[in-house]
Amino acid sequence: MLVGPTNLGISCLLCTHCQRITEDLSIIHVNYSFTGPNVPFNSGPSSINVTAPGTTGLYQYTLKATRSGCFSPTKTFNVNVNCAPPPNPCDFSSGPRYVGTWNSLTVQIRSISGKNVLVTAITGSSVDKYYPRGDNFWYSFSPDPNVAGLQSCLNAGNSGWYGSSFPAGLNPPPGYTQGQEADGAIYFTNGGNPPNPCDVSTPRQVGTWNNLIVQIRQFPNNKRALVTAVAGSANDKYYPRGDNFWDNFTKDPGADQYRACLNAGESGWYGLSFPGGISPPAGYQQGTTADGATFFSTNGQRQAAPETNVSAEDVTLVNVRPNPAQDQLTVTFMLDRSEAVSIRLLDMQGRVMQQQTAQGVAGKNERVLNVSALPTGLYMLDVRLGT
Repeated sequence: MLVGPTNLGISCLLCTHCQRITEDLSIIHVNYSFTGPNVPFNSGPSSINVTAPGTTGLYQYTLKATRSGCFSPTKTFNVNVNCAPPPNPCDFSSGPRYVGTWNSLTVQIRSISGKNVLVTAITGSSVDKYYPRGDNFWYSFSPDPNVAGLQSCLNAGNSGWYGSSFPAGLNPPPGYTQGQEADGAIYFTNGGNPPNPCDVSTPRQVGTWNNLIVQIRQFPNNKRALVTAVAGSANDKYYPRGDNFWDNFTKDPGADQYRACLNAGESGWYGLSFPGGISPPAGYQQGTTADGATFFSTNGQRQAAPETNVSAEDVTLVNVRPNPAQDQLTVTFMLDRSEAVSIRLLDMQGRVMQQQTAQGVAGKNERVLNVSALPTGLYMLDVRLGT
């Protein structure tokens, strides 16, 4: 800190031009002396640097100004020293710290069992319910711009599933109890159980595809899978899909928050084939259509196929959208009967860049090509229907 002669007056016995210190000091030749804690020297120029005392308290300093032949006044003043350490950025004992969002949940750092732990909390819940996460979950959410450096505060330890599973050694804080969801996720709560965004005991619609309804449904062994359901079906007929089918249908507003609820596993054909490990729920049976698609329904019977009324001209009709394409290319074609379809995407030198073979169904068909990794340019699409 700086000690100096602020508002210090000097009365002279023999001169009248040195009434205040604010006059030109180089002319009146005023000398200063200092006393107080940590003063490096007693006399000097008009100010000195003083190291603040190392303990909290009120400290007194005295400044004296002298000039030959003049009265030498003194000025005494107090300095309040606060030696409290700066706030600890890793102290979360007073409450959670918001650090970002993940799948419509709030991501926080909380103090649990003496550890600094990442959690995902249900936003707007009437009770405080949250899921502890491993330190490595830091790389899985959208961070707030103001949380730089807080990752180093985490000390709960890493866990599997990219940090989403429960880290070992944590116990619920006082007033909280531990619970477990049907899918095995562990949570702490200080009250009842608010709605779980992954509760699909009643099918949740998330979009549409090829005139079918896309839903998330619950299956045995705590599996949640995408399905394409026949709208208005009397026997609730639907086709289970792989998790990677998420990228292939038209989504309803707000559907993206449920993507992380899927745990059936991926499958071939862009998620269109039957994912392994999924079995019919109670009251349902498994069936297979003529084209090999697996479905579940309440009686296991296939619905009668609608009349297609496809003309010979329609069979050769192939539409492509969008064109030009950036990420995905949808190929639409009509068939008068179920038959094999081959789709190839070739560059202008005739090299095959992508290839699909599928069993088409009578009526309208759609296939999706992912072209995001292809270089910008012109390509040829070769679609072979039957022979």
